[in-house]
Amino acid sequence: MSKNGFLRFTINFFKLAIILFLIFESVYNGIAIFNKNIDNKFVLAEKNYGKNPLWLEDAYSTDIDAIYDKMEQEGEFMTAYAIYKRACEKLMLTKAYGVRATSTIDVSAGDIKIDVASNRTEQYLVAGVPEYNANQKVYSSYTNTIYVTDANDDFLASVLKGLIQFADRGYSDGVNSYKQKGKLSAMTEEGEVIEWATEYAPEEPTAARTYKDGDFKEKCNFVITPETILKDGVSVKRKYDEEYGMYLYTVRMSLDCSHNDEGSATYYEAKAIGDVLGENMKSLTYSQMSIEMTLYSNGYLLTWDTVQEWTLVYDILISKLSGTALNKKYEVFSYDPQECEVVNFTK
Repeated sequence: MSKNGFLRFTINFFKLAIILFLIFESVYNGIAIFNKNIDNKFVLAEKNYGKNPLWLEDAYSTDIDAIYDKMEQEGEFMTAYAIYKRACEKLMLTKAYGVRATSTIDVSAGDIKIDVASNRTEQYLVAGVPEYNANQKVYSSYTNTIYVTDANDDFLASVLKGLIQFADRGYSDGVNSYKQKGKLSAMTEEGEVIEWATEYAPEEPTAARTYKDGDFKEKCNFVITPETILKDGVSVKRKYDEEYGMYLYTVRMSLDCSHNDEGSATYYEAKAIGDVLGENMKSLTYSQMSIEMTLYSNGYLLTWDTVQEWTLVYDILISKLSGTALNKKYEVFSYDPQECEVVNFTK
């Protein structure tokens, strides 16, 4: 299934910021319907999310320890990449897992600045026995919510906080993908309250990576290889956790965002954004993409945090406008099948 639901929301708000720059007066005069503000009560690390999955068969394996023990010979750079690759392999060989994520997105265009919050859940289930095959059949689903939290004008902030409260969700049977729109109406201690539409539609594909059957599948749409990781943006740290009797690792890396050419770190992500925005997008330039991940000796990802920043040039009517977006995203993982059941809303 495409993971572009979150991307689409980010782009929509980027476009909104640019459009508001052009029709600022219309916003003041033309919007008169208000809804209540959303108080974000989304819990990131609940239940077994972000916890060491000791119930799994290989929970006490020492995959990452073995990699770390060779760091003196291999160097910190290659050790960081090897740990990342092993974490991706573990995901691919896991029968079921889920992700809970929350993001803050600062969008600006001209004199308008908008702060956006987004929450996301993802669920994955391998059909049959997991194997080392990037193209194995995987059932998956996701839910996105997004809403404005602030703006640099008090009136505009009050309007957008009430008006912009969106939700969507997606489902894939491993072959075809579908999406459904919704309205985030409230957020309680039990979670988000979403009013879903009665209809759903095929999800239009955007640029996606292709893999050979024997490849390992990367965690995200960014290309993370020794060629795309910055040499001076890498660190590998560990500390011994007495509770679990194993090491907890923290790996940090930054990607080379100097260009979007084929083979670059941002190639597929930039193409996906271009598919969403269409021909009016003139250029997209990343200025940073940094990653921090944590995992225990067994190699199962616990957290995955990213910071992305990019500048977009976009044609609207007869104007060519630009804006920037700073996206900070925090993800936690669970490997408990009962907490990551795929949601099929097409039944």
